[in-house]
Amino acid sequence: MNIDPRLLHPTNLNSQFHNNSITFADYIQQTQGMLKNARIDITPTNQDNILTANSPYNWIPSPHKPKRGILLIHGLYDSPFSMMDLGKHLLSQGFIVRSILLPGHGTVPGDLLNIKRNEWIKVVDYGFASLQQEVEQIFIGGFSLGGTLALHKAIRHPEVRGLILFAPAIKLWRCRLAYLGQSLKLINWLFPNLKWYRRNSQKSYTKYESFCFNAAFQGCKLARETHALLQKKPLKMPLFITQSTTDETVIADGVLDLFKQLPNPQSRLLLYTPQPIVVTDPRIKQRTSYFPEKNILDFSHTCMPFAPDNYYYGAQGVYQDFAHYQHNIPIDKKIYNGSISKKNLSLHTMQRLSYNPDFDNMLEEIDEFLNCILGVF
Repeated sequence: MNIDPRLLHPTNLNSQFHNNSITFADYIQQTQGMLKNARIDITPTNQDNILTANSPYNWIPSPHKPKRGILLIHGLYDSPFSMMDLGKHLLSQGFIVRSILLPGHGTVPGDLLNIKRNEWIKVVDYGFASLQQEVEQIFIGGFSLGGTLALHKAIRHPEVRGLILFAPAIKLWRCRLAYLGQSLKLINWLFPNLKWYRRNSQKSYTKYESFCFNAAFQGCKLARETHALLQKKPLKMPLFITQSTTDETVIADGVLDLFKQLPNPQSRLLLYTPQPIVVTDPRIKQRTSYFPEKNILDFSHTCMPFAPDNYYYGAQGVYQDFAHYQHNIPIDKKIYNGSISKKNLSLHTMQRLSYNPDFDNMLEEIDEFLNCILGVF
C-alpha cells in the first residue's frame, strides 16, 4: 500500500495549544491558517470542505440571546465534523454550539506521534472558559476520547450543567497494545515504522486512517486518570450516554459500570444491542442495533454520532469504510454493515457501519433528557 511519507511525520505546527488569551473567533481563524499550512491535500477545489470539517466552529442561534451553550469535543484520530449532526440539532433548539480541534488532529497523522494529553485538556479548558462567559448554563458533549475529556472536565468543574456522551472512551480494548508500543521507545527510534499499529492511505478528509501508538497511549492514560478522579469525586450532574454493546473500541461493560456508579436519577443510558440483555437500572433504555432490512448486523464504535442523511458518512454517503481489509473487497459477495468484530468478519464481508440508523430516535431521547433537567427548552 502506497502511503505519502509526509502523512507519517509531524508538521511541528499542531502539537501544542498556546491560545488561552485570544477570542474564540481568533482561535478559529488561527486554526484555519494552521490547517492551510499543515494539510498536504488542500487544493482550491477542496479547501472549503476540508476547512469546514476540521476547523473549530461557533454556531449562534437567532434572534434571541441564548442562555444555554454546549461545548462539543471530537474523538481520537477524528475532527469536529463528527459532532456536527448533534450540533445542528441543538442549535435548532436554541443552544450556542461551540467545538474545538484537539491538538494533533486535523492535519496529518504524524502530528500525534509526540502529542501529550495535557494539550487536549488545555484546549478543552479554553473552549469551556470561552463559552462560560456567554451563557448561564453550559453543557459538554463528547464522542469517544471527547467523552473522556468531557468527564475529566466535569469532575474538575462541577458547574457543568450536564453531559451528552457518545461511547465515552473510559475503558478501552487496546490499552495493553498501546502500553506495549509506548514501552518500546528505543526500538521505535531505531525502527520508525514500529511507532504505528496501523498505516493506511488517507482517503477521508475528516479523520485519520493511520494510527500511532503514542496517541492511543495518551488516550488510555487519560481514561485511567479520569477513572481515578471519578473514584475520588463522583459526578453529581446528570449525563446522557449512548453506547453500543458491540463497540470494537470501547468496552461496553466499562461504560455500564461507570453509569451505575453515578447516582443522579435524571441520568440516562441509551444502550444499542442486537439482542436484549438483562438490566435492572430503570435509567437504562435498550434499542436494537439489528436492522436486517438494511443489512445492518449491529453498531460499530464510529457510527453513533452520524445521521443517516449525513452527506459523507450517511446511508448514501460517499465514504465507505473497508480499511480492515488489506485488499479489494470481492464485488460478487453480499456486503453487511456493522462492527468490525471477529465474529462478523468470520461470517460476512463487512463494511464498518458509518452512521446511526436510529439517529432521530436518539435525538428524541436527548431532548427528553434535556427537558427533564431544564424544563421545556
